Amino acid sequence: MTKQWRPYRHGWSQPCLCGSNKKFGICCKGRLAGFDIGKKYNEACRDRSWEIALLAARADISQYTIWHKSHTAPVIDKPSTVAYILRVDVNALASYVEELQWLYVTTGRSADWLETLERLRGNIQHHKWHRKIVYFRALFALTLGDDRSNARRELKKAGPITLDETDIQLLQIFIDLEFDRMPFADRLRYLDRILVVSKDLGDQLQYRSSKAVQFFLIGDAKAAEDLFSEVVALARDPNNAPLTRYQRHMYIRALQHVGMLRHDRAMLDEAIGLFHELVQEDIWTRIGQTSIYREIAESYKFLEQWKDAEATTRIALGLHDDPIDRIHLAEALLYQKKVDDACAEIDQLRSVDLKTPARDDYALAFAAIAIWSEDQARLEAAKSLLEAYEPAEPYFRERRLTLLLNVSEGISKRRISEKQKQESAPKGGFLSLLSKFVMIQPNLAGFGLNFNAIFEELGKRKPQGRSPTDEAD
Repeated sequence: MTKQWRPYRHGWSQPCLCGSNKKFGICCKGRLAGFDIGKKYNEACRDRSWEIALLAARADISQYTIWHKSHTAPVIDKPSTVAYILRVDVNALASYVEELQWLYVTTGRSADWLETLERLRGNIQHHKWHRKIVYFRALFALTLGDDRSNARRELKKAGPITLDETDIQLLQIFIDLEFDRMPFADRLRYLDRILVVSKDLGDQLQYRSSKAVQFFLIGDAKAAEDLFSEVVALARDPNNAPLTRYQRHMYIRALQHVGMLRHDRAMLDEAIGLFHELVQEDIWTRIGQTSIYREIAESYKFLEQWKDAEATTRIALGLHDDPIDRIHLAEALLYQKKVDDACAEIDQLRSVDLKTPARDDYALAFAAIAIWSEDQARLEAAKSLLEAYEPAEPYFRERRLTLLLNVSEGISKRRISEKQKQESAPKGGFLSLLSKFVMIQPNLAGFGLNFNAIFEELGKRKPQGRSPTDEAD
């Protein structure tokens, strides 16, 4: 006799399914969205009514969990369920939790997030969901605590992240945490795995660009150009219109880099114009605006428009005083032969206070400025910095070696030749924005988008859950 199906009923006095630590009856019971799941949340976000959006996000988590417990949980051990329906439920519920995490940050509740995650662990009784909880814990450590060691410890709880991994979020954060430790071949394999697993356009643009950088850093400029060109073609494909802001940002970056690799002035001018249009839109945090102005300055540097590069970098510094931009300002001043001014800017920073990649850029910049200054004390300090600097990529190893040889010769001969000065300051600048693509953020907040823009991207990426009327077999 077939057991009659019945919908799941959550008790009034039971802990709420949203993880709030309140009773269901006084929390989400009266706000369940039914077929309109997501609607109230979307409306509240458009109105910037964050507290209302928080209540709606909690109710959406409770609603989807009830659907899961009604339809999937009773047959969770059937192979067909694990293969498809369970995966859909895990991804859909994770998308609602992702929105809740964003709102915890927005409303100043970050301190409560880890406890909330532990209460959400029981919403789906399966290891696939428990791995999602691990992902969110690692993401919290990485993005809010800036604690990569703790993030790695958390991620280990998910088990090995291999090339057979199918969870795109686990792959993304694994790459973010382990990329610098991987040999070149493994980097490419994991990037390719993401490109196979995720069909999301944003992921395709980002990780193809990341592959392009890897080829550039080993000296294969042709492969880098081809991959960046693929990104441009994807973004311009009418079938992919309209692009989200984040996707447009990735497209303009790729266009800029194709222009650099081809030495195409018209393409770089086009990228500068598109960057200027993008930065004027009301979608960016001050850090996001700073990042775009930094990219504009990079194009000016490559075009050897050093006054424009200096002015743009000063705008970036006015928005957010980032050591990277202080280094780039010193570079722009040096290329205008304002050596004393370049020294004054670089002297505002100390290597021990910097993190990678700023520390790497600082070593290269300080050495070049020391060579142009011909100051023996600076040359000695530059030599120490370069000896301690051990870049992994061949591109930067070559730059370090050239600078170290010239610095050492300048110390021994107590003079710097014009040839050595020119070698220390090659065309287009001694710092390359291409390296910044190595920093692969697993979450959108890392790109400096404001909350409305993040919401737009999350909305486009959200997995489609099951219909509430679907019944288990």
